[in-house]
Order: sequence, then structure tokens, then C-alpha cells
Amino acid sequence: MGLWGTVLAEAWFAGVPLVATRADGARQYVTHEQDGLLLDIDDLDGLVQCLDRAANDQALRKALVSNGQKTYDELFSKQVVIDNLIASYSDMIARHKNGR
Repeated sequence: MGLWGTVLAEAWFAGVPLVATRADGARQYVTHEQDGLLLDIDDLDGLVQCLDRAANDQALRKALVSNGQKTYDELFSKQVVIDNLIASYSDMIARHKNGR
């Protein structure tokens, strides 16, 4: 998950609408208007607008939560993380054996 921590995955896992700034981690994983709402860094008006939409637009909130849970399952579910970890270790072992 990189340096951005786990807050994006935690929101999707918890089933809450995700509102985040367009920082590196969020830009990499979140699709605006699909599984989260993105706003520019330091954009207070944008934050208020996104929070208002997430709180008051029931259809949008349901879509963000549903799509967020799908994104979580595709990227961060237990099996995906295990598979990625095994692949990473296998790659490191192969490179070590080849002297790289």
C-alpha cells in the first residue's frame, strides 16, 4: 500500500463513503465519483462540498460505498495481499539465486 497508510482501504472495508485529497496514494487507487470523492490538497471549499455530497446524496453515498467495497476486494482483500506477498518473495528469491 505504500507510504499513504491504510486509511483508504479501511474506509472501503468499513463501508463508509471515502473523501480524500488528490495526494499520491489516493490518486493511485481512488476513481473520483466512482469509489470515492477526491479534492485538491488545501481546498477547504472542495472538502465542504465533498462532505456535503457524501452526507446528503443518498444515491451517491450508496454507489461510493458499493464500488469502494468492490475496489477493496480487488486490491486489498486478504487473498490478494497474500498472493502479492508470495509473488514478491518469489521474485526476490529468484533474483538472489541469479545474483542480482
